[in-house]
Amino acid sequence: METTPVKARSNQADIVGVDLGVKNLITKSNGEIVEGRKPLKKLSRRLARMQRHLAKCTKGSKRYNRQKRLWARLHYRISCIRKDVSQKSTHHLCQGFKVVCLEDFPGKGMLKNHKLAKAISDLWFYEFKRQLEYLPFLEIGFRRFLLGFPSSKTCSNCGHRRNEAFRTSKSL
Repeated sequence: METTPVKARSNQADIVGVDLGVKNLITKSNGEIVEGRKPLKKLSRRLARMQRHLAKCTKGSKRYNRQKRLWARLHYRISCIRKDVSQKSTHHLCQGFKVVCLEDFPGKGMLKNHKLAKAISDLWFYEFKRQLEYLPFLEIGFRRFLLGFPSSKTCSNCGHRRNEAFRTSKSL
């Protein structure tokens, strides 16, 4: 994905590799780490309490409608926090680097793991990747966005790349 030439800023570095993770949202190749805010994890207790209260209310009543608005407002707040973190971090990458490299991770496949799905969806990996693909066309600062092979599928010893999911089979 190449776009039209953009004036390079004097303080822009050349290239950076970005690794997305559950513990730290972004780990850059220059050693910089950006923590994720994890709004759903922080507000899940309040959300559960609101949902319990909503379940006890009579449908269609005034109290039910008020509780439903409060519940919807909390969901809106969670989505706004996610959006804010995603936009600020991608904008920071655009302003500081000419070329941004990100591993091409299988988002839907990662969400099938029930132990990690909530954490992964809370950090909005897909939206982060989508914004990084879109921003070069706005000519904000960086020129190219590159997708690389997932590092978790590469053997650290020999460098062999695995294309399919790892399966063990017992021979009889």
